[in-house]
Amino acid sequence: MIHKSDVMNEKEKIISDYNYFINKLNLISKLPLIKIVFSILIPTFGVLYLHRKSKIHHLKGNKIRSKLYYLLNYYSNHIDINPQASIGYNVYFPHPIGIVIGANVLIGNHVVILSCTTFGTNSAETRSNYGYPIIEDNCYIGTGAKIIGDITIGKKSIVGANAVVINSFAAHSKIIGVPGRTLKK
Repeated sequence: MIHKSDVMNEKEKIISDYNYFINKLNLISKLPLIKIVFSILIPTFGVLYLHRKSKIHHLKGNKIRSKLYYLLNYYSNHIDINPQASIGYNVYFPHPIGIVIGANVLIGNHVVILSCTTFGTNSAETRSNYGYPIIEDNCYIGTGAKIIGDITIGKKSIVGANAVVINSFAAHSKIIGVPGRTLKK
């Protein structure tokens, strides 16, 4: 069942992301056309804008428009974000090339995600055990990291480059290696 509050929440996130980038770029104009131009010319804004538009149409049941925004994001920004994924406020993709975010992934607020990262399910498990990761607020996900399965990465954690994370970690963790383990001090 579609809740109007879900759609409004995604629209609020678009406005928040837009205002964040407008302030960052010191632009005064807030014309709707600029959002489209930004989504194509500035990938760090476009990734979230196009994903949120795709999610809004997905929640409304308009699969064609949802797919259109998904494909526009996929081909213009080279990022694969399922419209069902939930992404919080002010998530930053400095280099969005090659990022894959699965269907039921939950990403908190103020998360930095670098290129070639994957957030998905462990397809080797049986269908009843499918689960997607939860990334809590203020995390940093390094280049090439793979976060797989029904796991949680705690607040203010750092996932190192090329780490393969298949287990949950508490807040303030520094995760490195294959498979992911906490960095000892």
